[in-house]
Amino acid sequence: MRFTLGVKSDPILYRYSYPWLFRLMADLGVRHLQLGTFFEMYHVPDSFFRRLHAQASDHGIAISSVFTAHRELGGYFQGDEWVGVARRNQERQIEIAALLGARSAGHNPGAVLRDRIGTKAEGWATYVHHQRELLHYAHSLGVPEVTIEPMSCEAEPPCSPAEQRQLMAELCEYHAAHADTAIPGYCIDIAHGWAGRDKQIRVDHWGLLEAGLPWCRELHLKNTDASYDKTFGFSPDERKKGVIDAAATRVWLEQRADVVPVQELVGYLEIGGPKLGRDYSDCELEGLLRTSLEHLNEAWLGGSKARGLQPASNIQWPATSGQWPATSGQRPATSGQRPATSGQRPATSGQQPAASNQRPATSGQQPAASDQRPATSSQPVLIAPSLMCADQCHLEDEVRRLESTGCDVLHIDIMDGAFTPNLVLGFEQLKALRSRTALPLDVHLMVEDNDLFVRLAKAAGADWVSVHVESCRHLDRTLATIRELGMKAGAALNPATPPEALAYVLDRLDHVVVMTVNPGFAGQRLVPSGLQKIRDMRSWLDHRDCHVPLEVDGNVSLAHIPDMVAARADILVAGTSSVYMPGASRADNVRLTREAIARGLERRHGSGARRGVAA
Repeated sequence: MRFTLGVKSDPILYRYSYPWLFRLMADLGVRHLQLGTFFEMYHVPDSFFRRLHAQASDHGIAISSVFTAHRELGGYFQGDEWVGVARRNQERQIEIAALLGARSAGHNPGAVLRDRIGTKAEGWATYVHHQRELLHYAHSLGVPEVTIEPMSCEAEPPCSPAEQRQLMAELCEYHAAHADTAIPGYCIDIAHGWAGRDKQIRVDHWGLLEAGLPWCRELHLKNTDASYDKTFGFSPDERKKGVIDAAATRVWLEQRADVVPVQELVGYLEIGGPKLGRDYSDCELEGLLRTSLEHLNEAWLGGSKARGLQPASNIQWPATSGQWPATSGQRPATSGQRPATSGQRPATSGQQPAASNQRPATSGQQPAASDQRPATSSQPVLIAPSLMCADQCHLEDEVRRLESTGCDVLHIDIMDGAFTPNLVLGFEQLKALRSRTALPLDVHLMVEDNDLFVRLAKAAGADWVSVHVESCRHLDRTLATIRELGMKAGAALNPATPPEALAYVLDRLDHVVVMTVNPGFAGQRLVPSGLQKIRDMRSWLDHRDCHVPLEVDGNVSLAHIPDMVAARADILVAGTSSVYMPGASRADNVRLTREAIARGLERRHGSGARRGVAA
């Protein structure tokens, strides 16, 4: 059984946005979200949830579960008009789970009114009747599981071990007899213990957990005091007053793995957070989430998912190129593959990227990188997203998202405001990124003083450097210097510059950059001669027995990519008309980019070329 860590979204409600939470989760390597319900949820249109799914996907987050945050389904136990409201709300919750591609739609059943406790049996029958029908509804929408949270007082069934067994007996018997139903199960809160009116403990948290274990499909992770009166998280101060030991719980579950019905058990941190709506308290939420999740990363996951670098892209250069010299650019060490997320994504929203509980480290040593790409990919056309098109306020977050999609190279434009009338990225950003990613950094210099900027690029951690022949006073010497510094040397040509400008430096080149727009700004149209320039450059180089990769930069759009690849482009600098195209997630845009590459490869080599596209 594999243990996975997630977060329930309750504490950000009316405090922070979902993208804020997604960035925090991605930073901590937490890849599963349980979406907590909110009052407006049942009335918000489908478009909101499709957008939310795309935003989560963009950050490598799977919205694996949707779960009630209140007792809004309690109408089953109150009768009259309340039953219809509860039924409509739960149907909508299941629809939302389907829109998000969630594995489960879960809830707590609500409460019997204390002054009408004698109606509990009647409410139980009503509840079971509707749950049986809703198992069909969930299955019809592609939601695999409907989960229920066992509670901790007699007015909120199921509570006692006997009630837990009775409810699952009734629902599982029905599920076994009807193949067109979702799987019923429990989402167990490890901090629930049952105390009576006299505050004496009737069943502790271990007893309630054991009672529901045969039907446990997900968990809520939170802490509580010895009387099960208050709940909180796992910060150092909270652990001192709490009785829940997450590491001991994990070990206990491992010893009973044969009882648990799932192979992957997701535990969602569930905390309410600090006092809502106060300037002095809302700002504390990030710290509480971070400290709790960092503790659970060790205690719940046993340290096995401790944060570390994702695998380097380790490029295998295009088939047209010769052997590239080894680079001395330092890159961080890596630590393992990303496990795929469970649960299928809805067809309307594209594929969810593989997720894991790992992320690149923010500091540490940077051993030399390999130039061999993992055996899982043999794509001969590389995708190099241009970071000038990224969200500059969240640049590291953007890199995480690009890594999760399997992009190959990070393209970084450095300008001086003279050779090009613009200034975008600088060497401090490049230096900061170097310690945070294992992807190769491809620096495109659009400057007048190339020799100065080449050395600055080396000091900042660049792996590849390309200089413009139009501004390079001593092109041969500059290209030689790039190689001597241990980087791959490239020459970039503006649209009007002919291939012949490279005639006497071919032996100094590791790649050639063909500009299909005039340099300086994103979002430009392809120059009319752009595609012909790619074909002419490739032909000119081949006739001189120079088989270095051809990198194309400028309006590399989904519409133009097939033509560019057919013209034998090897590396695509992707920007606002492909990888960063608005209206879709990075994952969906990269998938569309790969599909466009595949169409170009079919035209270049025939239908057999599809084997060269990464899965």
